[in-house]
Order: sequence, then structure tokens, then C-alpha cells
Amino acid sequence: WVRALTIGPDGNLYSASDDSTVRVWNGITDTHMRTLQVDGSGWAVAVGERWVYASSSRNITVCRCANGDRETTMEGHVGGVLSLVLDNNTIYSGSGDKTIRVWSASEFTHLRTLYGHSDDVYALVLDR
Repeated sequence: WVRALTIGPDGNLYSASDDSTVRVWNGITDTHMRTLQVDGSGWAVAVGERWVYASSSRNITVCRCANGDRETTMEGHVGGVLSLVLDNNTIYSGSGDKTIRVWSASEFTHLRTLYGHSDDVYALVLDR
């Protein structure tokens, strides 16, 4: 199953799937460009100027946009990461552990955790 699809700042499409991959597609020709490996089912994907953030089991895998090389893994959720959203230099992750974690998108560090949901956090949307 493809669980998430987003358009990156580069105009390319990024799809996250249960096959433990994020696939990058040319936004004009729709041709497959490369495949990024993540750990576990990909439920969510967020794309910035330099990095691709993809949910992978209980973690967030961070890869370089330019070549797909894995940079690091952000860990901390005790449930699966089900949703991601990027806002400037901040990434928000929703989880099956009923929390939203807030991360530095450039330092790859946990900043704080939001508690209060009584069930899994499947979607996050920022609207200004």
C-alpha cells in the first residue's frame, strides 16, 4: 500500500509505502527517479530543501534529497510514526503512542512532546 504522497520543493513527487521505501518521481514526466530505503512500513513523508523525512516503524529516517543517501534516524516514539509535517526548521510527528513530537529539522533533535490525545495521531496539517 502507498500510505502517503507529497510534492517536494523541487517539484518531484515522494511516495511512502508499506514496502519500506520512499519512491521519488519526476514531477513533470512522472518517471521513477530513485528509491530510498526506510526501516519498516512508510506511513508518512515530508520533504524539505535538503532532506527527506520518512516514517519508519517507531522512527523517522532522514535521507538527502539530492542522492537518497541516509543521513540519520530520529528516535523517540514508542508507537509507529503515522504522520509527519514540516514547517520551516521544525518537523512534527504523530504516532500510535498518542503523542505529537516536535523536532529540529536541521539538527535532527527532539525538542518537546505534546500529550493529550486518547488515540493514535494519523494526520497532521499546518494551515496559516
